[in-house]
Amino acid sequence: MNTAPEESASLLVPELGGALGRVAAPRTSREDPALDGIRITLATDLFVAAGEARDLAAGGDIPSAVDALSEAVWTGIWERAVSAAGQDLADRVVAEFHDAAGESRMPRAYLTRWTPTEPERRAITAHLGKGTRRLGLALEELTAVATRVRDDGAVGPDALADWTKAIDLCARRVEAAWIELLKAADKERSRWSVEVDRVRQWHRPRWPMWLLSGLLLAAAVYLGLVFGGFVEPPTFLRPWAEYWWERL
Repeated sequence: MNTAPEESASLLVPELGGALGRVAAPRTSREDPALDGIRITLATDLFVAAGEARDLAAGGDIPSAVDALSEAVWTGIWERAVSAAGQDLADRVVAEFHDAAGESRMPRAYLTRWTPTEPERRAITAHLGKGTRRLGLALEELTAVATRVRDDGAVGPDALADWTKAIDLCARRVEAAWIELLKAADKERSRWSVEVDRVRQWHRPRWPMWLLSGLLLAAAVYLGLVFGGFVEPPTFLRPWAEYWWERL
């Protein structure tokens, strides 16, 4: 298999910082700070994979360089970021529910009816990953080009150039998918905040208190009539009633 010279081969893997855009750039004031660590991990993992591929390409091992930035590598890195973002968002929603329940003094047994269930947690993660479709299309293109680069008898300059362009496109699609994830996260927080506010505004039902008060009042009136001699006392109260009457 023909290989490119070391200096030019290392250039086959472009620097991803520019193509990743907001994924690699410092966080803006409008973005969710809680997701910043996930964004940094996402960018770092991609930089590490690209660096490994660049080193392999510089050493002339193009097939291994292709494998280092394969569709599976990109997909694994992205799916870990989406999963972490979904887990983080669900955990924060649960924490908000507990804070709201503390304010309204909602019993824990009631709170479990409001907090996200396991299927709802998975749904949150799925919503955050909706921007993956366009990334998936770019990865399919990368796979097609990578197969041609890896399996051809000779590595031609056109195929290598296409591979480089495909890598750049995947990085741009990661940025677009991340922006969609941030938008989806805002929608999820807004949706759950409505439920959190309902928990915060919850009031303990008053009918048990009124029922108990009514029963106590009825018992007090009845005992007053019994010990006052207006009502014949039942058998179990007669000794107490007679004791009371003897001392009046």
